[in-house]
Amino acid sequence: MSHEVQYDGLASHYVAADMTEYRNYVEVPSFLASVGDVAGLSVLDVACGDGRYTRTFKRLGAATVVGVDVSTEMISRAQAAEAEQPVGIAYHVHDVAQMPTLGSFDVVVAAYLLHYANDHDHMRRMCRQISANLLPGGSFHTIAPNPDYNPAGPNSTKYGFTVHMPAGVKDGDEISMEVHSPQFTMWAHYWGRDTYEDALKSAGLTGVAWRHFTCSDEGVQQRGHEFFADYLANPHIAIISAVKPRA
Repeated sequence: MSHEVQYDGLASHYVAADMTEYRNYVEVPSFLASVGDVAGLSVLDVACGDGRYTRTFKRLGAATVVGVDVSTEMISRAQAAEAEQPVGIAYHVHDVAQMPTLGSFDVVVAAYLLHYANDHDHMRRMCRQISANLLPGGSFHTIAPNPDYNPAGPNSTKYGFTVHMPAGVKDGDEISMEVHSPQFTMWAHYWGRDTYEDALKSAGLTGVAWRHFTCSDEGVQQRGHEFFADYLANPHIAIISAVKPRA
C-alpha cells in the first residue's frame, strides 16, 4: 500500500490524535509564519487531509482556497466540515504527482507530503505538478522530516508521539511515527536534503530554504522553555520553502 493512502484507514485516528500542545504551540505557528500573510491571495493546500490548514488559511483572509488529498476518506471529512459550516473551499481527490492544473495560485502549501514519495522520480513529479499550479513569483511551503534528526537524541514522546528512525538512515529507508493517543503508527520514507532540493529545482523552483520549528510565545507562557527544549534541540521535521521565478 502506498504510504500516501494509508490515511484512508487511519483517518479517524489521525483526526483524534492528541498532540495538542505540539500542534498549537510549535507546528501551526511555525508553519503559518513561514507561509506569511495570505490575505487576498489564492492558496492551494495539497495533502490537505481533513482540511485543518485549509480552513485556517480561509479564516486568515485568503480569497480563494482549494484543498487536494489522495485519501478519499480525508477529503470526505473535509467536505463534511465545509457542508456543516460553508466557507467557500473546494476539495478534490488527486494524487499530487498526477494532479491537473487546478488554477494559478499565489501560494501552494503541503503539510506532510514529499516524504510519502515512493522514489526520487515520484517526488520530482509531485513537485512538477505543484509548480504547474503556481503563479510566477508564487511560493511553496511544505513540512517534511528533518534530514538532520538524530535518532539517538531527545525524542518527542512527551509531546504525544515517538519517532522511529534507524541509525545510519539513508534515502528510501522507511521511518515511522507512533502516536500514543489513540495509538497508531504512520509510515513514510526518509529522504536527504539533496533529494528534496533536487526535486524542487527540477520543477523550476528556486530560493530553497530550510527552517526548523520554534515554540510560540504563547507556548512558552503556558508551558515554559524547558518543556519544549528537548523537541527544539532535535526537531523531527523541518519547513522547506521555495519560489517560482517570475518570467
